Amino acid sequence: MKRVLLALAIVGLVSSTPAYANQKTDFDATRLTEAGRKAYEKLLNSTVFRVGGVGYSGSMSLETDLLRTVLREENATEALRSLVENGSPEGSLYGLVGLHVKSSELFEKELKHLRSKPVLPAREVSFSVNETISLASGEVFIQEGCLWMQMSLQQVLARIDEGQYDQFARWFSSPPSNTKP
Repeated sequence: MKRVLLALAIVGLVSSTPAYANQKTDFDATRLTEAGRKAYEKLLNSTVFRVGGVGYSGSMSLETDLLRTVLREENATEALRSLVENGSPEGSLYGLVGLHVKSSELFEKELKHLRSKPVLPAREVSFSVNETISLASGEVFIQEGCLWMQMSLQQVLARIDEGQYDQFARWFSSPPSNTKP
């Protein structure tokens, strides 16, 4: 009887772990530069999706800079795909934004994959040292400007598909032109 109860408890713990926590990646982050690896790892575990200017001053978000760092990598496409497949729900969105500007073919494939996944379970996310928020089922935590909010994953996917975040990510590899107009 004790063994059965122990087995049920273990199954309960495993099944309550977020899906992204159990995934394994084929991507080897050591193939990135040190800066690229650090950026990739931070985005992989992100708990907030914020691209562009945030806060009262409208400063570019740290995550936007991190995404740009990954986009400049030689293996950017593989890193972005790994973010989509293995990242936290919010982390996967950064990978999808990157694929939207880097590879339309892979973007379409990964978008279809994310749209077909089971609905995200209700969960709690930490977004600062002492602050957490409870998210409803199917929702992600985002920041736009100075507003923090919950938004349905499907709604954010539609925004990415429409290219609403591309302008912030595109700054990644466009070196200044040395030619005069």
